[in-house]
This record gives sequence, structure tokens and C-alpha cells, in this order.
Amino acid sequence: MVDKELLYATLKKYFGYDSFREGQEELITNTLQGNDVLGIMPTSGGKSLCYQLPALLLDGMTIVVSPLVSLMKDQVDSLREMGIAAAYLNSTLSREEFLQLMDDMRSGQLKLLYIAPERIDNESFMNALRFVKVPLLVVDEAHCISQWGSDFRPAYQGVARLYDLFDRRPMVAAFTATATEPVQDDILVQLRLQNPFRLVTGFDRSNLAFSVEKPADKFKFLVKDLNPKEASIIYCSTRKNVESVQKKLEQKGFAVTLYHAGLPEHERQRNQDDFLFDRKPIMVATNAFGMGIDKSNVRTVYHYNMPKNIESYYQEAGRAGRDGEEARVILLFSTQDIIINQLLNSKTNDSEATNKLNKMINYCYTNQCLRRYILEYFGETTAELNCQHCSNCLRRTEQIDITEEAQKILSCVVRVRGRYGVQKIIGILTGSKQKGITDFGLDKLKTYGLMSAYNDGEIREMIGVLIADEYLQVTGDQYPLIQVTPKALEILKEGKKVGMSYAVETGKGTAKQSGGGLYDTELFDRLRSVRTEMANEHGIPSYIVFSDSTLHEMARNFPTDDEAFLRLSGVGETKLERYGEVFMGVISDYVKEFPDAASVLQQKLSEQKEENGQAGNPEHKAKRPKPAQKNYAGTTFEETYRLYQEGKTVEEIIVIRGLARMTVENHFRNLAEQSAYEMHLMDFVTDEQTEAIARAIEEAEDQHLKPLKEKLGDDYSYFQIGMVLAFRKREQ
Repeated sequence: MVDKELLYATLKKYFGYDSFREGQEELITNTLQGNDVLGIMPTSGGKSLCYQLPALLLDGMTIVVSPLVSLMKDQVDSLREMGIAAAYLNSTLSREEFLQLMDDMRSGQLKLLYIAPERIDNESFMNALRFVKVPLLVVDEAHCISQWGSDFRPAYQGVARLYDLFDRRPMVAAFTATATEPVQDDILVQLRLQNPFRLVTGFDRSNLAFSVEKPADKFKFLVKDLNPKEASIIYCSTRKNVESVQKKLEQKGFAVTLYHAGLPEHERQRNQDDFLFDRKPIMVATNAFGMGIDKSNVRTVYHYNMPKNIESYYQEAGRAGRDGEEARVILLFSTQDIIINQLLNSKTNDSEATNKLNKMINYCYTNQCLRRYILEYFGETTAELNCQHCSNCLRRTEQIDITEEAQKILSCVVRVRGRYGVQKIIGILTGSKQKGITDFGLDKLKTYGLMSAYNDGEIREMIGVLIADEYLQVTGDQYPLIQVTPKALEILKEGKKVGMSYAVETGKGTAKQSGGGLYDTELFDRLRSVRTEMANEHGIPSYIVFSDSTLHEMARNFPTDDEAFLRLSGVGETKLERYGEVFMGVISDYVKEFPDAASVLQQKLSEQKEENGQAGNPEHKAKRPKPAQKNYAGTTFEETYRLYQEGKTVEEIIVIRGLARMTVENHFRNLAEQSAYEMHLMDFVTDEQTEAIARAIEEAEDQHLKPLKEKLGDDYSYFQIGMVLAFRKREQ
């Protein structure tokens, strides 16, 4: 019998939650009752908690098989921040670290150990494991074990060998977010699960707004749509595209990095860290990036090119909004995406891959709700026809008859005997005078100039529809050529009608990002800055300190005592002890500066409740509250800067403004990074200290505040180190 009181007390103490999400309690309870389990839960659905919480209540060390180093480190960092003894074992450990880990295992100090599947072949590790009590074996990203899965990893098939190590077989828990029925069945067989409790909570990610856009210029759309302050991932199909998009965005002034398998390992790691630590919030990448990245505050995922199948698309889309807050997934689609993918598929002769590609193409052309299309693909039925949260539901579309145009296009392709690509066909139909048309006598064809009233983009879109509906196919060894299929006769001979939908402007536009309910945006920005500072001090990504969702709660509820702070979702006892004083100090300072902030927000919430019939509609954010009476203009940062210009020291400014030391020091670090504010480093750090700090920075592999402070010792403060780093960033 599971002790419910203990279960909920543990949930709050370590994880900071008062209740479970859908499916979590059932999976946890079954595990604690000694059953094998298989959990199919959407990304950000809380899979990790389903094995981390039981691990705390079971006697012994839980082993978690995980596919990627980055995922292990992320999970272990998060667990340690919550006060849970966890470690990972992979190829990045030195011999000394490995030996220390073996000692920790044998002495029973660890509750969770993360390992790569390849570690199962390591004899010394397996021998050490024989003497450790292992009550639970967890297989994360379990779809990797199946050849039918989208990320097949052969080493996963050795996981079941671990059972033979122990006198008593441990319970086995397998989890994944992306598994069709055949993959789920294969997981059960490969892992030899014994009468498992199997739970599929559904694939829906209700906080994601899906959009398919067909811009004439993808890059211009991207530049206009990107928010430079928010974390975004831009997926491209090729390394060449990744490098091109990243370079052009950088030239436009965006803080952007890139990731693909062709980069050296150290460069990939550096770029990944820049993204995780919010130094460069925009990542341009191939699909080599993302699996195992648990960055919770990604607000938008763009697909610059259409993926090959729905599985890959939905997995990559799932990297947005892991904190449960509203996020967007935008696919930038063009006919060229179909042509390239079909050309690649034609070389493999893989009918299953072709079928999956066709489903992806249909997603880009469908008029139905995009969310419903995805859920039905994964075998989930939904009663809702209209989610009101995707571009198809928010736009009105109209169907036009393009049968005559289709006949002209197909006739043209027939007359050139399938020897040319899309651009040449468009050139013939529009009556182009280019040498490539006239030199080969293509201007003598009967279809020459038949569609001169249309522009290239319109004809390209029609060709895309014909390819999607399988009236045309893409072939060719080196270059994509288009040919008619037998199905084309239905249009050419039988007069079958062809329709194409197009969007009618309604003023609603595409699904827009929102902020998870009303909150004080100015306070949120200050809390976010402090979170960055604390993350740098501890050498961990910001979202591990607190998620955006928790910061929104702070900026909505203004907690200034331990009891109120513990009521926040995601705040447990360890985080209260570690960070509570600092964050509550920021909130207290803000309330002093803006005494009416809380009442203004409450008024907005009441007004919104009246307007929408319920509180917390995410379509609006609270406006900045009216400031308290004060004798200066501008932002709080600028007031600190004004006092600095008057010759006041940091200590004097803290007293004059009545703010916490960290708040004022954070002002200076932010000001120092911006060349618009004239400042002198020697006002904060002596020349001798600057040289020593600069030397430590150059020598250090990890240039975060905490490791630098440990290297430099007590003679140097976090503030002094932070100011030197800020001035270096300013010079760059």
C-alpha cells in the first residue's frame, strides 16, 4: 500500500509541487507497488518525475539509462539543485571522477545514477554494480530501443542484460514521448516487461500554437517574427542552410549561435552552452540538436524547411514550451521543400519513408485543424474539430478551382517528357525569354506562355499541390526533375476537378505567443536578470534555478515571506533555502519602489475576469504599474547610473536607494555590458584585481562566475568578477 501522505510530502519537499499532472500519480503508484510500467507522455508532460520521485522512496540506487550526455547533465544538475543525491556516468568523466563515483555507489550515497546505454558493455562498471542495491531500472527515451522508432540506438537493445546482474530483477520503468503503436509494442518485447502497467496520457501539447506559413521570403519572415530576447530554435534541413541563416541573422544584430554534426565537438559544446545559458538565446540547427536538451523556456520553434515526417516534426516542436507556458511552433513551407525531400526519398526506394513524407506534405496543405491532424496521425481521436490555437483555426480559408491550370501544368510536363525541373516548367508556362528556354526550342511548345498571367510563386504553389496530391512526382539522380504519374490521367483525360485553398485575411493572423496569464512584466524582467546572475554563480542554466513559469508566479503573487514563497509551483525546501532570500529581496525592493504594483495587477485580473468569464486569460499581460512618487525620471537602472555619474559609490547608492546589494550590483553589471553608458572599470575593481581576474578567465575552461570564484578565492567578490566579465562583453 502506497503512503499517499508521504508521496505528496515528498513531491512538495523536493519538487515544489502540490499536485500531480495527468498520469503521474498512477505511474508512480504502480512503480512503488512493484510493477513494471510503460509511460507514453507528451514532451513536458512530467515523465522525469514519474521515476525520480519513486527513486527517493525506494531503498537503494535507481539506474536511469539515458541516450545523451547533455540530457544526463541537465537532469543531474536539476536534481542536485533540489537537494537530491544524483550523478551521471559517461565518457566525459576523468579516471579520478570515475573512481569517486564507484565509491559513492558502493557506500550507498546515491539515489539516482544516469548512464549511457553503451556503459552496459563496461566490465568494471558492471562488476561494481553487482554489489549495489538497485530497486528500479529506468529506460528514458525508450523509443530508441525500437528499429521502428525515429531515433533507433542499437546499444539500447542491451539494456535487458542488466537484469541478469542482480539476484532479484529490479522493477523496470520505460518512458517516451514519441511512440506509435508498433513502437510501443516493440518496447514491451525488447525490454521484456512483465505484465506492465501501460499508460498513454495522450500526445496533445495544449500550450503549443501550431502555424504553417508560406512566405515569399522565409528569411524576411524570420527577421520580422523573431523576438531577440526570447529563446528560439530554428531548424534547417542542411548544414549549409544552418550556416547561411545563422550568419545572416548575426549580421542583422541577433545574438545567435549554430549547431550541426559537422562542427568540431568543442565548438558544438560551446555553442550549446551559449544557448542553454541564454548568452545567445537563438539557436539555428539541424536535427542533430535538441534530443536531450531540456531547456524549459524556449518560446518558439521554427522549421525553416519541412521535416521528412510527422514524428521528427513533433519531436522537434516539443522543445518549445517545456515549462508549460504558451509557446509557438512555426513551419515555414515552400514547394521546394517537397521537391528536395521527394528527390532524396526517390534514391532510397523506401515506401514507408515515402508514405510518412506524404503525411508531412499533407499537413502543410490541409485545411483542417493542425492539432487535430497531428493527434490523429498518432492514433488519438479528438472530439474537437477546431482548437482555436493554430493557424488553420485562426484563419479563414477559401477553396478555388485550379483544374484548368492543373491541366496546363501537367500538359507542359508531358510535352517535355519529364526532362526538366520546376523552374524550367514555370519558365515555359510564363513565356520566359531566358536562353535556357529559347536555345532549346522550348518557346515553340504549345504550352509556352499559357500561364503568363500568373507569377512564378503562384505557379510554384500549384505545382506543389499537384505533387502533394500525387499527380506529379519528383525524380532524378543529381537534380530534381518532375514527371507526371499515372494518376495525372484523371485530370488530363477524365476531367477530374482540382482544388487549392488559400488564406483569407480575417484580422486574427497566426497563433500568437502569450505569457501564461497576467503578471507584472517589469518585475518579471528584474527577476529574470537576478536568475541569470544566480545561474552564473552556480554554473548552471537559468531555467534550472527557476522556470519562467515560476517567475511569472512570483511576478503575479509578490511573495515576500517563506510561507508565500513555498506556495509557488516549483519551489521546494532546498530552493527556498538556496534562493529564497535573494528573490524575495528583489520583490520587496520592487514593492517599495512601486507600492501600488500588487493592487494594480489585481485590478487588471478582476477586469479580465469580467471580460472573459474566467481569470488568467493568457492573451494579455499586465501593464507596468504606476510608480511610487519619486524625484527622478527613467528606469531604475538609469537612476542607479545617474547617482554613479554624480560620483556616488556602490555602498552609497545602496543606502540612498534603499535597495538590496544584489539589486544594485545587478544594475551595474547590466549597465557595464552596454556601451551607451560611459563607465570605468577602475571605479569597481583595481588594476591589479582586473589583471588577476582576466588571467583566470583566459585559463579557465568554464568561464561562469562560480568556478572563477573558486579559482580566485575569497579576495575577489562575485561582483568584481562579474564586472570584469561585463566589460569584456562590452568590448566585444
